[in-house]
Amino acid sequence: FGGVRPPVGAQSTWRSTTSEDAGVSLGQVPKFFVGTLRKGETLVADGVVEDRVLPGVADTWMFEKSTTGTEGDTSACYVAGTIGRILFITCFSRSGALWPWAEVMELARLQAEKVRG
Repeated sequence: FGGVRPPVGAQSTWRSTTSEDAGVSLGQVPKFFVGTLRKGETLVADGVVEDRVLPGVADTWMFEKSTTGTEGDTSACYVAGTIGRILFITCFSRSGALWPWAEVMELARLQAEKVRG
């Protein structure tokens, strides 16, 4: 992860890329991440993040959400965007508070660089 250390605590990251019609696919991304997905989980807060820029990435979508449930509080930050015909999505989730956005953006930038090749 390019020298960025993930915060302490239960956490995960994942990424996805596709060579489908990236712009159309990006338009579908929010419906899969907005709200809650697990039974017994309640949405505490969520929202689109508009004050960040990911250089070299078009059509970015950034989102954060916090939930609570039987397994405790969780949070997730999502960064998605297009590079040419490629859609990439990154997710950073963990128990408790959100990952710091500075680290999220650095890891997303590194992922975007890999996509660009």
